[in-house]
Amino acid sequence: MSLPPWSPRDSLGNPIVDAEHQKLLELLQWLEGELFLEHDMDNAKVAALAKELNSHVDQHFFHEEEFMRSLPGLSDEEKAAHARDHEQWRARIQEHLPSLLRANTDLERRAHLARILRVAKSFWQEHFQTFDRKLGDHKP
Repeated sequence: MSLPPWSPRDSLGNPIVDAEHQKLLELLQWLEGELFLEHDMDNAKVAALAKELNSHVDQHFFHEEEFMRSLPGLSDEEKAAHARDHEQWRARIQEHLPSLLRANTDLERRAHLARILRVAKSFWQEHFQTFDRKLGDHKP
């Protein structure tokens, strides 16, 4: 499953959240490109970008939840469900990061990176296409 390029139709109407969504896609696309290189991966570069992905996800969820609280048409139950989904995805993404950072061989790094990408791509398709699209329906 490949990731779509960023499109203006993906905008939720919040410049910070939209920029973070775009950055998330760029990080995932870069990591995916590293996974399929013909030569050994640059371990330090992949580790730095995987850490950046993890940090970006945390920062983005904070900003998105802040944005969500400002939307008048979203119920407290919908906001809570969205935040719970963030926590589940955060845990799933973070689950594989230590293994990637400890990997000793290119083959191990590729395997762990593939797991992180699979989870992150699922997040993009499942969470963004459901919960986040709903935020766009309630633009202030």
